[in-house]
Parts: sequence; C-alpha cells; structure tokens
Amino acid sequence: MRRNLELASAKRRRGDYRRLEGVVEQLCHELVRARAPAVRVAALVLEAPAAARALVWGGQRGAELSGVAVAVALRAMGRAAFGPFGVGVATLGLTWLVARRALGGERQRVRSQLDHLRREFVILRQRWLDGSLSREARDDAVDLLIDQAALALTEAAGQEPMPGRTGDDG
Repeated sequence: MRRNLELASAKRRRGDYRRLEGVVEQLCHELVRARAPAVRVAALVLEAPAAARALVWGGQRGAELSGVAVAVALRAMGRAAFGPFGVGVATLGLTWLVARRALGGERQRVRSQLDHLRREFVILRQRWLDGSLSREARDDAVDLLIDQAALALTEAAGQEPMPGRTGDDG
C-alpha cells in the first residue's frame, strides 16, 4: 500500500527533521506547493524566519549565493543602482502598507499552528533521541505533522484542501 501511495502522490523531498528549522522549512515548501496565499507564506516567514530558505532555490546555500550575486551586481552598477533599488524599496513599502492589516490575522493563525507544530515536534524528537522511535518512524510522523499543519493553514483561507487530502482524514 505504501508503494501505491508513493506512486500516486508527488514525491516530496524531506528536509532536515533533526531540527525544528528543517520542519518549518518543509512546511513552507508545502504551503507553496498548495498555492497558499502569499500573505500566509509571508506570515510564516515573519513568525519563523527559517521558512524563508524554502523560498530560495538551493536553500541556505542558494540564499547566500543570491545575496553575494546581488551585492556584486549593485557594486558593479555603482550609482546607477540607486534608481532600480529605490523603486524596489518603494514597491515593497507600498505592498507592506496595503497588506499589513491582513497580515496581522494571518500571523495569528500561523503562530497558533507553529505552536502546535513545535509541541508535537519536541515530543517526537525526544522519543527519537530516547530510542523509542526509529528514524524512519520519526520522519513519517513529522511528515504527517507537516501535512496536518499545511492542511490547517490552507483550509483557514477557505481554499480547497491539498490534492489527495480531505478535511476528515484524522
């Protein structure tokens, strides 16, 4: 049956489940895959900055390389970079002003889910460290935890559940 489920659903790459940051990063991947509203993903990044790595191709290394590339490009452009950089900052500020009211409610929803995720993750991690849970069992339990959190966050927006999931899957 497990093989059938793997064939039917898209293969998901697992994050580093030894740390909460890896779990949060994977949750962000799932929200993006589920096409969650951008304001919800932004709320997740604000509440758990580790989630931002999921938005950059290549994770942490990709973020570092992107930062270096932008710095080199801005330095090469010299004073000519002030125009495009200023427009980008102004656009970002305007977007923040428009979305800040919606962001407050989203942050509360995300914070609630993250609190639950943290509590459950600590329990699973401790069971794994104690030896009462194998790595595979821990990873499966964390996958389920991520799925439940992503489902709760996508349903909070009134979206359809993720493909292959129903609200009464327990």
